[in-house]
Amino acid sequence: QEAIQEAVNIATMNGQQVIEPAHIMGGVLKSNEQTISFLLQKAGADVQTIKNETESIIRSLPKVSGGEPYLSRESNQIITKAQDEARKMGDEFVSVELLLLDIIDTSSTSAPAKLIFEGQISRFFIEVFIIASCIETSSINTLYIDFSNPFSIPTPLVALP
Repeated sequence: QEAIQEAVNIATMNGQQVIEPAHIMGGVLKSNEQTISFLLQKAGADVQTIKNETESIIRSLPKVSGGEPYLSRESNQIITKAQDEARKMGDEFVSVELLLLDIIDTSSTSAPAKLIFEGQISRFFIEVFIIASCIETSSINTLYIDFSNPFSIPTPLVALP
């Protein structure tokens, strides 16, 4: 909620009506800067470059006066996918980490996801670091990654008592 509200604020402050993936990325970066910066840095991304480029993309988006802010088709897809993933994981709320993952999956040529991919950072690497950070705070003690399957999602294995 906080990241999306921040995305709306960013769009409004820039005189933009349509909430684009770049606004969501800006909201994710601002609403939970420590967590997202940590994940991106661990995955080898230059966080400051991503912030600067995201701001540049936002400044280049069309400006309008009047009207209520609304989500672009692509932004709506990002949020819907993140909500679906949260539900599948048994979570009631969408985390900023899920929003980041779904921004990375976005296909927009102007989306901040392209910045991450240009730095050779993929959804897979971010997922590994999210799960690894969960290991520190839970009963998960092993991470199973099927390297024979390039589409495999890292699976945490929970220790049995």
